[in-house]
Amino acid sequence: MATGAITATGVTVGGVAETATVNKASGTYNSKNVNAATTVTATLVATDFAAGTADLSNYNLPTTVSTVVGGGTISKANLAVAMSNQNKTYDGTTAAALATGAITATGVTVGGVAETATVNKASGTYNSKNVNAATTVTATLVATDFAAGTADLSNYNLPTTVSTVVGGGTISKANLAVAMSNQNKTYDGTTAAALATGAITATGVTVGGVAETATVNKASGTYNSKNVNAATTVTATLVATDFAAGTADLSNYNLPTTVAGNGAISKSSNTVTLTANSDNSKVYNGTTQSVSGFGVTGLLGDDAINSAAAVAGITAGASGKNAGSYTSTFTGSNADLANNYANITKTNGTLNIAKANLTVTLSDQTKTYDGSTAATLVPTAFTVKGVTVAGQTETASVNQTVALYNDKNVLGASSVTANLGAGNFAAASGTDLNNYNLPTSLTGKGTITPKDAAVTGNATTVQANGTQQTQSPATKSGFVAGEDVTVSGLATGLIAGTYNSNLSAAPANAATVLSNYKIAYTNAALRITPAVVTNSTVAVALARTTTPTSRLNLSGFSNAGGVGAAVAGAVDSGADSREPSGAAASPPQACSPENLQQCECEESAGDGIELCLAPSAKL
Repeated sequence: MATGAITATGVTVGGVAETATVNKASGTYNSKNVNAATTVTATLVATDFAAGTADLSNYNLPTTVSTVVGGGTISKANLAVAMSNQNKTYDGTTAAALATGAITATGVTVGGVAETATVNKASGTYNSKNVNAATTVTATLVATDFAAGTADLSNYNLPTTVSTVVGGGTISKANLAVAMSNQNKTYDGTTAAALATGAITATGVTVGGVAETATVNKASGTYNSKNVNAATTVTATLVATDFAAGTADLSNYNLPTTVAGNGAISKSSNTVTLTANSDNSKVYNGTTQSVSGFGVTGLLGDDAINSAAAVAGITAGASGKNAGSYTSTFTGSNADLANNYANITKTNGTLNIAKANLTVTLSDQTKTYDGSTAATLVPTAFTVKGVTVAGQTETASVNQTVALYNDKNVLGASSVTANLGAGNFAAASGTDLNNYNLPTSLTGKGTITPKDAAVTGNATTVQANGTQQTQSPATKSGFVAGEDVTVSGLATGLIAGTYNSNLSAAPANAATVLSNYKIAYTNAALRITPAVVTNSTVAVALARTTTPTSRLNLSGFSNAGGVGAAVAGAVDSGADSREPSGAAASPPQACSPENLQQCECEESAGDGIELCLAPSAKL
């Protein structure tokens, strides 16, 4: 109780009542409840009093004091209410659904325990419907929303509103629903999907029967497979910038990061051409050779980048051993290729194994000049080699016997050429000549050696007759028909003596070439026997001649007619000369000093001296 709540009054003296002060801080209501409380009573003790104008010793001090009935009243306390933090997912409204116990009511504390009441309120209101602006929830309260707990509600002023603390009323973003319309494209070898405007729709919450919407601007997506048979869905990745607000405020929504829809791919009408590889570079080598692989055109997208995968399972190839043409054909298949392309063509390739060149060599040929270019060949003249397989060389024989020199003449002949036909070849065992290019001609080294021929002088004996005489024509042999030589160098003489020939030959016609012959010359002598003269005791081979330039007067000769004489020791001038006894033989030589051939020499008896006479015409 407040100071002065209790007053003490004594007797009145001189019109003034004596007073005392009562210092009592507390009393007791007749009831704790508002509606039943009517009086307050306080118990007093002497110490509660303090003298004022009254001398307390003059007074009996009361032990109690009470208000009049109705003078002790209790006013209602305020019932405190609080709301727990509220949250909801955005729904486009400010409505808040309150769970049981969301609002608590607390009264006064008695004996350390607060009186409580129950608040049954199912709804409240957000200060904003939007996620970013919502901070509190407020509920309007009426008496019927309260139910007594430990608190007697009649003792309390019941609140009419309750709110969360600021920030205690929040709205979570709703999920924006997106959907993609069915997608279809023609096969292009990629998983890329082109999305038309409006292909993706975005729908939010429904407010008043109308769904909030947003616009999605996404131009591309991805098929789950690039292949026609496997493609079933299209997925697009979304980012915030792909969205544009429509009736929906995008800040109220969780924006999806992906969207998917049905997707289908139709076959491409593009023509895919598979062309088997061809190989024209192979040449027969006796082993099996092959070609494999193929080229492909018309593939699209990733197929063109990784063509090996696009045509996996398909092969093409051909093989062969012998020369010829082999077709490279296709085997196997690729299901995706067949399903993705409506038009697939296959073109076979070719393996061409060319014939190898059969190596044929001709051994060096030679013959003796016969006036023709003809060459006669024997089978061993040919060496034939084909390919070698496992150490075994394929071969054949050649039966051509006829060939031609490039020139019939010894000096011009350098090669021999044989013309060959298929019939000239015979394959050896294990050799197939169909695998070879057979040479149609073959050239080897060819030489012609000179033909032996002879020009033989005929020994001729005649008697001096005062005229120039010539030995008989030489004999010619060994010359081919139609060719001939003219012989010169036959011995001639005027006076008695032996004259040796110095034979040589010259072509007698255009067909004759001397280098084509090895001519053996055999000289022979012309022997002119002396005529009989009567004016000398020594036989003289010639009629008198003019005086020689070197003169030796000999006994028994007459110079009156101009006969000359020369002496040469140990000179062999004829077949009848002989060596001096005890001296080495001297080579035959002409008369000295003139060295003339037409001399007539006569030996003196047994002294090795010849007497040689020569006409002045030879000096």
